[in-house]
Amino acid sequence: MLFIERCLSMLKPSGRLGIVLPETLFHAPTSAYVRQYLLSGNNVTAIVSLPHNTFRPHCNAKTCLIVLRKDETQGECIMATPEEMGHGHTGHELTRPGTNDIWDDLSEVVDEIKQPGKDTNKHVFTVKGFEINPDILVPKFYRYLKYPPGIGKDRLGISLISLLNDGTIEAWGGMGSPASAAKGKGEVPYIRVSDIVNWELYRNPVTGIPEEVYQQKRGNVPLPEEGDVIFVRRGSYRIGTVAMVSPRDKKVLLTRELLTFRVVDEDNKHGITPFYLLALLSSADVQKQIDNLVYVDTTLPNIGDRWKYLVLPVHAMKKDIRHLCKQVETVMRQKWDAQEGIDKMRAKHGEMVT
Repeated sequence: MLFIERCLSMLKPSGRLGIVLPETLFHAPTSAYVRQYLLSGNNVTAIVSLPHNTFRPHCNAKTCLIVLRKDETQGECIMATPEEMGHGHTGHELTRPGTNDIWDDLSEVVDEIKQPGKDTNKHVFTVKGFEINPDILVPKFYRYLKYPPGIGKDRLGISLISLLNDGTIEAWGGMGSPASAAKGKGEVPYIRVSDIVNWELYRNPVTGIPEEVYQQKRGNVPLPEEGDVIFVRRGSYRIGTVAMVSPRDKKVLLTRELLTFRVVDEDNKHGITPFYLLALLSSADVQKQIDNLVYVDTTLPNIGDRWKYLVLPVHAMKKDIRHLCKQVETVMRQKWDAQEGIDKMRAKHGEMVT
């Protein structure tokens, strides 16, 4: 912060500053004071989301380039979202898929900036000053708003935040993580990001924790209930992976990287049930949106609270909702019945690792 202050203090009126900063400063709640300082008395003229490989192999931090002009009036801002810049994390050259050409989107950005508002630009676009949210300065977010996800003609786009606001669903984070020494020392399942697989909560036998540790860590977080949908909100490429709580999962410790969705009003006007919500969050339409809402906290990808912007492709016809819901429910109950059968085998023949 001191370095930023010194740089800005040297600017004359209308002077410009270009600086590369960690992406976490552009979105993290704990960095709000930095963004406030950058925006105070300065006009943000450009923000470029630099590809994660930009400074690899020497530095793994995800960064953004921001250009400021010392001016009280915030005008139009140029933003860019290049995907790659020519070299991988080990320093090897990257080529565009199916070609021998070096994959360097930054050279395309330089060309597109000459006409930043052109509709055919692949990476560069503009944002009005009044549209800039001081809480989020990451270009991918504004691309998401400028080019919203396409929803099929037979679907209605309904955001998760609207479902929260009208009382259809509730959401909260996980309980926490036990000390490493406690893992494998008890019978209460500890559910991590890697345990969200195939719509299930996998019970890893080497991470179970003692009852007293579970009671200590669970705190005031609501206990899981059958039909709750678990969503990975932090943790590399697995963000957006979902699972459903089964009848046997009511006593588990969920790590903080997991988010719980609960349908609290099953008579809601949208026709959304727990099984239908599971299907919607798993859909390709939703999964494609996630990339534009995931930013990096130094080196760790994180969707934060931006999952609220996800738009669910809800079927316009209630009969289609009921049909998909019935299919998912049938599959899930079959999985639960099979697991119950395995548990009975364990009780009769002794513990089995599955």
